[in-house]
Amino acid sequence: MTKDSQNTVPAVSKNEDRYYLFIVNPHAGRKHMKNLAEIIDQAFLKHDMPDSYGIVMTDRGGNAIELASAFADKYGERGIVVACGGDGTINEVAQALYGSKTALAALPIGTANDFVKTVYPGKTLEQILEGLFEPLIRRIDCFYVDDRICVNIMSLGFDTKVQKAAGKILSRHRWLGSASYPFAIVKSLFGTRDYDMHYKFTAIDDDGNETEVEASSKYILAAVCNARYYGGGYNPAPAASIEDGLLDLCLVDSLSLVKILGLIGKYKQGQHLGHPAIHYYRVRSGEAVAEGTSLLLGNIDGEQFEKDRLSFEIRPSALDFVFIK
Repeated sequence: MTKDSQNTVPAVSKNEDRYYLFIVNPHAGRKHMKNLAEIIDQAFLKHDMPDSYGIVMTDRGGNAIELASAFADKYGERGIVVACGGDGTINEVAQALYGSKTALAALPIGTANDFVKTVYPGKTLEQILEGLFEPLIRRIDCFYVDDRICVNIMSLGFDTKVQKAAGKILSRHRWLGSASYPFAIVKSLFGTRDYDMHYKFTAIDDDGNETEVEASSKYILAAVCNARYYGGGYNPAPAASIEDGLLDLCLVDSLSLVKILGLIGKYKQGQHLGHPAIHYYRVRSGEAVAEGTSLLLGNIDGEQFEKDRLSFEIRPSALDFVFIK
């Protein structure tokens, strides 16, 4: 980083209407990482705004929360915090900005960048950066899993097993990036593939009618989705919206290995709805309890956990987010 790379909130000129803080995860590992500061510098010079931004790098887990909180306290609604990393970095910044008047944006330099696929579909890093100079700020939903905020997706089961395997592969072969996920899927198909859970939630149909759903089942995975993508581009919730006040819940029943292999491609493309093993609901809240001998194996925006039970609940219009034209 060439500007304000120290681990502090930079002082920026008070002559500009907007102030931008780019919080960079230096371990994100994308090709843009090496020249990210230069790309940002050139963009602000082009718009004659050389004193209206700062770039800081995180130095530990949770540091993005601290940096974004301090910036939001200082600049309020005039500030925009740009999370530069993957979904984990976005999650940390969202934790800090929840309840504030400072808006969140994101530049994709992480391994998978799944949340960005929903909010900036088909856009390159350079196109997103250019769009930030004419920000379209709207409120988006997020949700809580127990006491943790989630912006993208919380999932349980096999997909978290895949994520763990992908992490191990990436630790040895960083250059693979999101291509590590197909290898991780193959590796994870052997051994435990399904889990036991009791769940309860209220399903809401297109007319707003509510139905109580409660059952115990053996499942492969369950994804509670605010946005659409996770796991390097898999699309469990093709109709999900981050502005509708609802969560999309995708539950996949236990299946044989052959049937799993036949479903993976459809699941990635968002073409799995209607499959007899797929149960899809729109909900506002719910709870899950592990049954049998195993805990709930899951992740919140990529951060893994194991619990015996959990609850989740939507927070509609909870966070200012920067969309682009």
